[in-house]
Amino acid sequence: QFGWAPSDRNAVSRYWGSGITCEGLLPDRSRDIVAVGVGSMRLNGDAPEELENHMTNIELFYVARLASWVALQPDVQYFSNAGPRRKSGLAVGIRSLLTF
Repeated sequence: QFGWAPSDRNAVSRYWGSGITCEGLLPDRSRDIVAVGVGSMRLNGDAPEELENHMTNIELFYVARLASWVALQPDVQYFSNAGPRRKSGLAVGIRSLLTF
């Protein structure tokens, strides 16, 4: 993905992102999915001084299919230059996916 906007119309002037997924990576887990993605944005020149002019995010997740109708998805994300109080950070979570 790539995005661009004139600096007089949007606080984010550029964005790029990419990712890859792989299904059935582990033996006996042919329906599970592992994925990694990375994205980066650059702020325009009007950004407040206390903010860095760019931020990068890296994400890794795994979808474990437990049955045909339920899956769990643990997720880890790392952020760099996330804001004025915290320059980098780590977010960890888990989602439950239900199919009806």
